[in-house]
Amino acid sequence: MQRDLTEIKELAPMNGGCLKVGVMLLSLWSGLNILVAVVVTTMTLSGRNPPALSILFTDAEIHRLDGKVIAVVNAQAALANPCIVALCRVVLGTIWKGLIARMRWSFWVLVGALLPLQAFGFVSDAFFGHRNLIANLVSTAILFAGLGLSGCALYGNCRLGSRV
Repeated sequence: MQRDLTEIKELAPMNGGCLKVGVMLLSLWSGLNILVAVVVTTMTLSGRNPPALSILFTDAEIHRLDGKVIAVVNAQAALANPCIVALCRVVLGTIWKGLIARMRWSFWVLVGALLPLQAFGFVSDAFFGHRNLIANLVSTAILFAGLGLSGCALYGNCRLGSRV
C-alpha cells in the first residue's frame, strides 16, 4: 500500500509540536553520533590513535604499549565507528520516512535499536572509569526526550506549550 506525499502530510499532523520536536531531537542525536564517529574514523585512518587510548594513557604510556595492543584498538575503532555511522544513517531514514509519517512500527524499531545501544554506551564507559559520563548523560537525555515526545505524539495526546 503506497501513499503519496499529500496523503502522508494529511495523516501526520505534528500533534502540537511533539512529533516535530521529537524528530528534531532524534535527528540531533543521530547527527552528533555521526560526527563523533566520522572524526574518530578519520583520526584512525590517518594514522593517529583513536581518543580511547588517550582517555586512559598519557602519550608516553601509549608509546610504550606493544604495537599489537595499539593494532587491536585501532582495528576496533576502524570497524566500530563506521558501523555507528551506518546505524545512524539507517536511524535517520527511519525517522524521516517512518516516524514523520506516523508509522508506529518505526517508533518501536528506534526504541529496540537505540535504547540497548545507549545502555551499552554506559557499559563501554565503565571500562574507562566513567570518564565520559557527562557526555553519556547528555546523549541519553536527548535520546529519551526525542523518543518520549515521539511516542507521546504517536500514542498519546501530546501538546507542547499548552496548559493542562
